[in-house]
Amino acid sequence: MDLPRKRAVIAAAVVVGIVLVFLAGYLPASARAKRAGEQAQLNAGQAADAQAALAQTRFDLEVARLRGRLGELLHETNANNFGVAGERASAFFDGLRAAVASPHLAAGSERRTLLEAMLARRDEISADLARADPAVKGKLTEMYLQFGAAVP
Repeated sequence: MDLPRKRAVIAAAVVVGIVLVFLAGYLPASARAKRAGEQAQLNAGQAADAQAALAQTRFDLEVARLRGRLGELLHETNANNFGVAGERASAFFDGLRAAVASPHLAAGSERRTLLEAMLARRDEISADLARADPAVKGKLTEMYLQFGAAVP
C-alpha cells in the first residue's frame, strides 16, 4: 500500500472516530435535554393549573368573607343600629359587585344568578336602612339564607 493511500485510510479512520466520539457524547445529552424539556412542559402545565386553583380559592374566600359582612350587617340591623348597618351595607354591596364581575364566577351559573339577584336589591335595602324600616331585618335574613346557598 502506498503512502498517500495509507494516509487517506488513516484520515478516514480518524474522521470516523471523531464522529463516533461526538455521537457518543451528543446522543445521550440530546435524550436528556429532550426529557428535561418534556418535564419542563409538564411542570409548566401543573404550575398553571395550580395558579388557576389558587385564584379560584382566593375568589371563594372573598365570597365567604362577603357572607361574613352580610352577617355583620344583619347583626347591626337586628340591634337597631341602622346607621352603622347602612355603612356596612355599602361595603357589602361594593364587594358583591366585584364578586359578580369576577371571571371566576361562571356565567349563567346558579351561584352567579343568586349573587346578581342580591346585588339588584342594593337600592331597596339601602333605602330601607336609611329610613330605619324594621322590615329590612326580614329582607336581610332572607338574603343571608340565600347567600348560604351561593357559598359552596
